[in-house]
Amino acid sequence: GSLKGLLIEGQRTNLVPYSEDFSNAAWGKFDGGVIVPDAATSPDGTSNASQFYGSDNAHVIEDINATAGTTYTYSVFVKTNGTADLTVAINYRAGGSTINYYGVDIDTTTGAVSAPALGVQAASSNVQDVGNGWFRLSISQEAPATTTLARAFIGNRTGSAASSSDGYLIYGAQLEEGSFATSYIPTSGSTVTRSPDIASIPVSAFGYNQEAGTVVVEASFNGFTPDGPTGFPRIWQLDQSAGDYLALHSRQAKDVRYRDSEWGDHVTVLTATEGVAFRTAAAFSDGDAAASGNGGVASTAAPTSTLDMPSNLSLGNATGDRFLNGHIKSIQYYPRRLTDAQLQ
Repeated sequence: GSLKGLLIEGQRTNLVPYSEDFSNAAWGKFDGGVIVPDAATSPDGTSNASQFYGSDNAHVIEDINATAGTTYTYSVFVKTNGTADLTVAINYRAGGSTINYYGVDIDTTTGAVSAPALGVQAASSNVQDVGNGWFRLSISQEAPATTTLARAFIGNRTGSAASSSDGYLIYGAQLEEGSFATSYIPTSGSTVTRSPDIASIPVSAFGYNQEAGTVVVEASFNGFTPDGPTGFPRIWQLDQSAGDYLALHSRQAKDVRYRDSEWGDHVTVLTATEGVAFRTAAAFSDGDAAASGNGGVASTAAPTSTLDMPSNLSLGNATGDRFLNGHIKSIQYYPRRLTDAQLQ
């Protein structure tokens, strides 16, 4: 319910065919694991959350084809129904043999995570409080060599047996390629792909000034894309001719940078934190550029090239690529170069 702004995400696919129907046979139930469908109200406001309970080490699983060397993120919404400690893991497998369980234990009453009693701790994990006692837990881990299957695993933590009167509530399982979770993609029998979010405004639509300008933006990242051919996610970009651009973007080091593709240099504005909003003000004119982050002293640069005429202002993407994977809460354009003091 918080007002985060315009969500911009790249294309992702939920590889779990039955993301809400844990009672379906695609989800195997082992060691006394029991699923009660439609047992409670889920985060989407309808009665489609499942209750999970069972004896010590009870668990439910779903197997999904996976590729060695690919990083996958597994996420699920969880809530206590009277029992606290739940294990969520990706069990990477080579054929029928387990390579290892990568996961965390989560206290479903508080959202606190800890090293799992089963397997090893996942490379990264994240917990989002989504209200009404629900948490969205995500774990990310690269698939080891020889991996052919990723087994989505939800189970009682060792020593945490639960009965039909307690246990846990679960909803919305998602396995996707990538190093962080994106917004939930419901499925009901097959994988589902969400199209990328592409937003842009022609410069002719807002009185763009070619001689000088300033862009002020408040934004946040939900996760950081690794550097590479599709990395360096954009917060905004002025799309120029011949693939040139003027942009505010981030790196895997989580530095937010301001640069023109023809500068051969950049201005580091701030270091971002996942889920935390930041504000930047970036100005340009021929031979002059400056940017301030969160009210800090403006950093300056002296571009040696002339700014090419752009066609569009892209929001959270670079002409349909390099997605923000986060939110833009506000964006303002000034048809002049604000002073360094005004940038602050």
